[in-house]
Formats: sequence, structure tokens, C-alpha cells
Amino acid sequence: LFTGSLPSHVTAKSLQSLVLYTNKLTGALPSVWDTPHMQSLQLSSNSFSGDAPEAIGEMSGLKELVISRTNVSGPYPTSWGNLHNLTQLWTFNTGLKGPLPSTWAGMRSLQNVEMDSVTGEMPSWIGNWNKVTVLIFARGSISGVLPESVCQLSHVQTLWLFQNSMSGPLPDCIGDLKSVLQFELSDNHFSGAIPDSVGKLEQLQFLYLSRNSISGHLPSTLGSLKNLQIMDLSSNALVGTVPETFNSLAGVMVDWALCYNKLSGPLTASLQPLFKAIDQFTCALYDNPWQCPIESVVPKSCDCRCDSCNTMAARQSCKTCLADTDCGFCQDGGSCLYGSSTGPGDNSCTKWHFGAASNCSSMTQD
Repeated sequence: LFTGSLPSHVTAKSLQSLVLYTNKLTGALPSVWDTPHMQSLQLSSNSFSGDAPEAIGEMSGLKELVISRTNVSGPYPTSWGNLHNLTQLWTFNTGLKGPLPSTWAGMRSLQNVEMDSVTGEMPSWIGNWNKVTVLIFARGSISGVLPESVCQLSHVQTLWLFQNSMSGPLPDCIGDLKSVLQFELSDNHFSGAIPDSVGKLEQLQFLYLSRNSISGHLPSTLGSLKNLQIMDLSSNALVGTVPETFNSLAGVMVDWALCYNKLSGPLTASLQPLFKAIDQFTCALYDNPWQCPIESVVPKSCDCRCDSCNTMAARQSCKTCLADTDCGFCQDGGSCLYGSSTGPGDNSCTKWHFGAASNCSSMTQD
């Protein structure tokens, strides 16, 4: 492994590639780069420190700039906007922080961008990067809305904007991202309904919108996503039920999370194809006010629970009637209620329980 530091002035007229990643180099990066033919500069996984040099922006032929996993700090240099041939930019896990400079609108050759600690609003010129296939702005403080210009990224396959502070509705044009495979917008403040146009994302494999403030119903068009393997819409404010079109996801979707919403159902036997398939994988439907009764087609692995105390009027399968200080509950079909006001939180329970023994007098037991 190399140790020590780089000289403050680098002169190498014929140098095209400098690859020094995964060493133990320290100190500031050179402030002068006399390297007119440089195409690849890869310095990641070192202990470099100090501000990112503006001089890198003078390498007009640079195609790859990788300084991730270093201690380089400061704002994102405005001069880097002169890198019109740059295709790869990795700055994640560094001390770099701030808004994207307006000069970066001219970096139209970018294909792979992976950054964190980006602040400010998502620039409206982001659509200029229409060659990008990977766009990651994660774990930052990006605020404001997701501009419609993002829909111009027709080649993007990975779009990760998680753990930011973005808000407002998702643009209706989101369905124009026909190449996207991974759509990750969790841990933001997005609101409004999921656009129906999401059903046009025919290549989509991973959909993460968890921990936002998204409301409205589940779009039936989500059932058109025949390649969707993971759907995580947990911790939002979704209402209504699961559309029957979701049966089309059976056999493809292996991870399905709708927990911590306001979905009420009903979950009917018409969804049997979906539930039969998902029972072999991961399914999280708990902490929703589902209507009782929950049909037996819903597997216990989904941990789906009713909103109110079960009664014999709703279910006709009472096995045992016991006195209890909490309100009634049962696990029949996976609909065991739990919590301080709804009975013991025992996922393995198989008996009906009622608030008082007198409630049993009019119940038919079988």
C-alpha cells in the first residue's frame, strides 16, 4: 500500500489515467494539475483531506472522477462544470457538502453519478443529464419538490434519492422513466397520491416509497409492473384496499410491505393468487385498520390484523369463550388483535376472547 501524500503540483503531459484507490495516502489533493490528457482520476478509499481542488475542472478530457471514501471536504467546485466529457462522478462518503452548482448543468455526458450530502433544491436543469443511467443523491438535505425535468432522464435505471427532505407530490410524468429498474425515494416528505403513470414503468424491479406522507389509494396500475420484485410503501397514509390487479404480481414479487398505513380493505378471497404466492416470501401488512373478517386466504406470515374487536356476527368459528379484561380478539385467519386495548399481543393465539364471560351466553360455540 502507498503511504504519504501527493505533491501540490502534478505535471504529467502524457498521463491519461491515475488510479490510486485503496491505499493509505494522506494530505491535501494537488492544487495544480498540468495533465492535459487525463481521462481517469480515481483516488477513492484513502485519507486525503482538505478542499476539493477547483483545478480538477481544468482537465477538459476527464471522463472518470472518483474521490469517494476520502476526507476531502468543502463545497462542490463550480469549475467541475467544465468537465463536459465526464461520464462517472463518485463523491459519496466524503466531507463534500452543499448545493449542486449551476455550472454543472453543462455536464451532459454524465452516465453514473453517486453522491451524498447534497443540499438545496433539486435543480430544474437536472434533465440536462439525459444520458445518466445511475443517479444517486442519498443521505443529504435536498429540499423542495421533485421537478418534472427529472422525467427527461429517459435512460436512468437506478434513481436513488432516499434520506433527504424532498416534499410535494410525485410528478405525473414519472411514467416517462421507461428504463428505470430501481426507484428509491424513501425517507423524505413526499405527499399526495402515487401517480397512475407509475404503471408505465414496465422494467421496474424495486419500488421504495416508505416513510413519506403519501396518501390516496393504491393505484390499480401497479399491477402492470410484471417485473416488480420489491414493493415497499410502508409508513405512509395510504387508504382503501389492495386492487385485484395485484394478482398479476404473484410469482414475481418477493417482498411486499404496506405496514403502518391507513388501509382498511376488505381483503377478499379474490386476492388468493397474490397471497398464495407471497406466503413463501416477505409480506408485512400489520398496523393498518383492516376490516374484519380477514379471509383465510391471507397468510399468517403477512401479520394482518383487524381494526376492531371480532364478534360472532363477523366470524362463525368460535372455539373457546373466556373471560378477559380486554376487548375480544382472535387469530383465526391471522387476524389476531393486540395492544393495550385489544387483548394480549400473542401472535400464536388460536382462541376467541371476550371482555366478559356474560358475552358468551349468546354465542354459538363449535
